[in-house]
Amino acid sequence: MSKQPAPFAPANLAQFFLDFLSPTVWRQAHQANSRREHKKRWELQPLVTVLLVLSWGQGDSLPERFETARACYVALHPKRRQPGKTFRGYSLALRRLPMPVLRTLLAAVRRRLCGWLQGCWRTGGFVLLGCDGSRLECPRTAALERAMGCSAKKKKAKKNRKKKAKKEKAKKGLETKTKEGLKAKAEAAATPAGAVAATAKVDEEMSLPSVWLTAVVHLVSGVPYAWLVGKGNASEQRHLQRLAWVLPACALVVADAGYRGFLLMHELLLAKADFLIRLSSATTLYTMGYKSLKKFEAGQIAYYWPEEAQNKKQPPVKVRVIRVRGCQKQDVWLLTSVLEESRLSVKDAARYYKMRWGSEGFFRTYKRTLGQVKLRFDTPQLVFREVEVALLGAQLLLCQGARAIPTAEGETTPGYSPRKVLQAFRKEVTRLAAPRLRQGFAAALKKARAERRTRTSAKEKRVWPRRKPHTSPKRPKIRKMNADQKALLSNLELRE
Repeated sequence: MSKQPAPFAPANLAQFFLDFLSPTVWRQAHQANSRREHKKRWELQPLVTVLLVLSWGQGDSLPERFETARACYVALHPKRRQPGKTFRGYSLALRRLPMPVLRTLLAAVRRRLCGWLQGCWRTGGFVLLGCDGSRLECPRTAALERAMGCSAKKKKAKKNRKKKAKKEKAKKGLETKTKEGLKAKAEAAATPAGAVAATAKVDEEMSLPSVWLTAVVHLVSGVPYAWLVGKGNASEQRHLQRLAWVLPACALVVADAGYRGFLLMHELLLAKADFLIRLSSATTLYTMGYKSLKKFEAGQIAYYWPEEAQNKKQPPVKVRVIRVRGCQKQDVWLLTSVLEESRLSVKDAARYYKMRWGSEGFFRTYKRTLGQVKLRFDTPQLVFREVEVALLGAQLLLCQGARAIPTAEGETTPGYSPRKVLQAFRKEVTRLAAPRLRQGFAAALKKARAERRTRTSAKEKRVWPRRKPHTSPKRPKIRKMNADQKALLSNLELRE
């Protein structure tokens, strides 16, 4: 690890934006815009800045967060033309934002990460990057269900041999007189043929549309380097194949056993990136001559050559297998493309794989600390823009934490707290936005008028899960008293 740099903390939020989102970054994003629209109320800079501050903020609803984020932007740029005031207008403008422009902005920020994190960028000659994926839930709207699908998986019926044998015997009449036979016969009669299909259909209706996020995280600083967002059923291996071509020089991708793929390894090697992936019993390796497993501890050269690749006559991937001794006889087997032990020793490989939890920690920070467990916008266009800008916000937030509290030499975990960094940002946003949001209590109460709208559609547009269908109450039952009831009523009236 190189020499530890001096801590850097901006004096205010304006200096933070000027340092991370400089005029050069905005100029590159503007050059990618082919529409060339001018004199808009929502330009690119206020549009993205408000969404960034909105992802850091806190509030029960999007309009509430929007008011604070817009007031913060106006306070940061008092001499510029003020953007629109309504959340509906902001949503329409955000929907028109071209995704190539946003991706150009993200790429410009990504290229500057090496300079911002120069003190901890390389470790042992490698840029340590962890890769993992996670699913984000979306609101249950018809548009998102059509575009994203549902996150439920079809459940297979569990086979119970004993019950199946009893049902067959009950059908044949061999045990009709016994209690077990009668019970099995009753169960067979009561169970419909499409019970499994109905259960799978109910599970699918109760699920939510979702998006799949695959992120590559710089393990020493905990800052996300690159990411891809797709539908809820997207493949994280294919995501990493596409991300391989944006990885930095001397990259070492550290991943778990879910990323053992022949095409993925070929793609990483073509992109001149190394990998360190955990092995499992589902992986078959080949050697020129059989050797005992005990000799794999220091790293043994092997070939990863699945049968599918052999049938297509594709060359194997030459790898090194490393065995790391674990506690309670639970050894960790690692697969790496670094063939020289001088570049990657067993001790370093074990330490690097242990650092892989940094990528897991990023998802916890993104989903729990930043509150991105469930997305808030309700259309596919806005959902993807929300995820991309929220990830940019997390990237800048964590990068500022890594610069303010640099990682000490020899440490493998970040020295800053993402929660405390977020609290500092929120306090600064509140300080800037509070004067413009302040209004009299009496004036606010006078504006709290109920909306009077004429309903033009049904109250329930769609069938929602876990809700019983509404049935209107029927007419009451009115009956004539008989002689006994009349006599009892007269006696009770006389007592009174």
